[in-house]
Amino acid sequence: RGPKPMNGLVLKQNEAFVLSRAEHSALTAAAIANVAAMPETEALHILYTMWLAGLLVRTDWQPAFSPEKVAAMLSAKLELRQEAKMPSSPVSTATQPKPVEQQPLAAKEPEIVLSLDEYLDRVEGAATYYDLLGVDTKAEAAEIKRAYFTLAKSFHPDKYHSEGGDLLRRVQRAFTEMAQAHETLKDAHTRELYDFRVRKELADREKAAESGQTGNASMQALQASENFERGFSLLMDHEIESAIPFLARAVHYAPKTARYHAYYGKALSADEKQRHKAEAEMQAALKLDPNNPTFRLLLVEFFIQMGLKKRAEGELNRLLAVFPSNREAQDLLASLKNN
Repeated sequence: RGPKPMNGLVLKQNEAFVLSRAEHSALTAAAIANVAAMPETEALHILYTMWLAGLLVRTDWQPAFSPEKVAAMLSAKLELRQEAKMPSSPVSTATQPKPVEQQPLAAKEPEIVLSLDEYLDRVEGAATYYDLLGVDTKAEAAEIKRAYFTLAKSFHPDKYHSEGGDLLRRVQRAFTEMAQAHETLKDAHTRELYDFRVRKELADREKAAESGQTGNASMQALQASENFERGFSLLMDHEIESAIPFLARAVHYAPKTARYHAYYGKALSADEKQRHKAEAEMQAALKLDPNNPTFRLLLVEFFIQMGLKKRAEGELNRLLAVFPSNREAQDLLASLKNN
């Protein structure tokens, strides 16, 4: 029996019986199991539990812990959110192991809460690159990088190859736009130039609002301008397929802007299957701005491309009736008549 008092501890019936057998003399574990008339495994379990509680003392055995360690465990005072206070040990402090320094936790990747449809809608409707990536205009470069790589990991086109069709094309275009946003914003110089352009467009939007346009209308005008600039740049670089979605959004956001229709039609004209829609867009541009020579010439080029010589001549005659000294129109008309 150990020296520790009960201190009001309530034991189970088998525990109390085993403890009573050890009150006056030392007994072996086997003897206690026989006297208590219980399986040896159960008896050993009870003995071990009461030894841990300090109610029994074990002798003549190979301990896993030194007496000092056992004493420390028995006398430890546990405190919430604090290390257990261990009594001083006779072992020299020079031999004590140094505490392991905790390494700072790695920054947790931002969690994606967007569905694929929400992601595509956000990219396709973003007014700025910041909106596209979902970051603030004052975001640090590291935050922009995290946002880009998190989105790229979640919505990479490789994940949607099995889908094919229009969905895959939208995902690929969105990924291209997102990569362009990241390339622009990650570099301090290109970001500064982009921010200057965005500030100018925001100022234009404020002027539009002052002139009576609603906030929604001015935002759409900004989105149209942003998409047209990107689409027109791609068109001039002969990246026609990539240019089409940007120009289409420009037309969607600003349907009364003639040049958006004109260059959207020009981009569509590269695909023979889209020639009817291409002509409709160019005609829409001329309806909005009938005396614009550039838009008229785009339509002429389209008719020549389609082999519609008479219609091309008719458009050139209309152009020369308004601008008789237009050299390009004169040369084209002479070329058509000679051929």
